[in-house]
Order: sequence, then structure tokens, then C-alpha cells
Amino acid sequence: APCPASGLIIHGEEDAAVPPETVHKLVERLSIQKGVEIEVDIVPGANHFFTDHLDPMIARVSDYLDGALKTEPEAAPLF
Repeated sequence: APCPASGLIIHGEEDAAVPPETVHKLVERLSIQKGVEIEVDIVPGANHFFTDHLDPMIARVSDYLDGALKTEPEAAPLF
């Protein structure tokens, strides 16, 4: 089914539950949709649950959200 939204996928390099190839195939399929941009970040050494690797994962999500939620302020009306 189509996924009409852009987003971020964070994947652990050592994820035994979901192989990196599966993530790359998903990104390829999502990216062919018009206007959809998928960012992928692979966390080195992280498993499926990001055990001992939560800090880099949280930092990446925070950076992504900061950028995604940043908007230009609207100009105040002159009258």
C-alpha cells in the first residue's frame, strides 16, 4: 500500500530480526512515490532494540524532528 509521507528510518547495523537488505528494499519502494523522501540512518553496532546504542538513535531522531518541524515565521500583516 502507498505510504504518502516522508520520514526517517533508523536501523541497527547488527539487527538480526530485520536484515539491512530488507530496510534498503523498503526505502527503495517508498522512495519511488512522488514527493516522498525517506532518510535512512544505520546505527553502527546496534541491534534490533538499540541495546547500549540508544543515545545515538535518540540524537538522530531529535535532529530529524528539529529539521522537520522547523518552519519559517509568517510575516505579520501590515494593517
